[in-house]
Amino acid sequence: MELSRILCFLIPAIPIISIFTAITVILDFNIPENSIRELGRLNTTANMFNYSLILAGILGIFLSSMIYLKVSNALGRIALSFLITSYAFTTLIGVFPLGTELHSSLCLGLLVSILLSMSLLTGYLNSTNTNLAIFNAILLFLGSIALIYSIFYAKNMIGAEILGLFCFTIWHFTVLVRLS
Repeated sequence: MELSRILCFLIPAIPIISIFTAITVILDFNIPENSIRELGRLNTTANMFNYSLILAGILGIFLSSMIYLKVSNALGRIALSFLITSYAFTTLIGVFPLGTELHSSLCLGLLVSILLSMSLLTGYLNSTNTNLAIFNAILLFLGSIALIYSIFYAKNMIGAEILGLFCFTIWHFTVLVRLS
């Protein structure tokens, strides 16, 4: 129980700390012009950023698998399967950063699996906690808009990426701490 709560904090914290550290290290990183995913290919930050994604992805798979084993509801298990998949995509994005052939497909897979997981877990929680489900539905809506925007508009998307990351992080805390 205690380990899962620590992981609920660490999993989003690792890449967030990496992102903000990398942005401060790169003197020519232009926030309105660049995107977060570019941190994975810039020489000065690539290893730190990519390793943080790999570590967060592996820890996310471990945590989601622990929760999956505790949930007996079919909808909850399907939703957690998509969450496990999203962490697998996160790990692979760290392995295949921006500029590699697979990167765009992996980002799309991450987006789809996160949105499916968030949607299904919000539905699952609706049967157990309506207020939490409503809160998570709002996060899902805001995060969806931000993430979809960041996929279709390559320029000036760091704001959308940060909003999507923020929504996913809050969702991660509220849902996974509750389920763990």
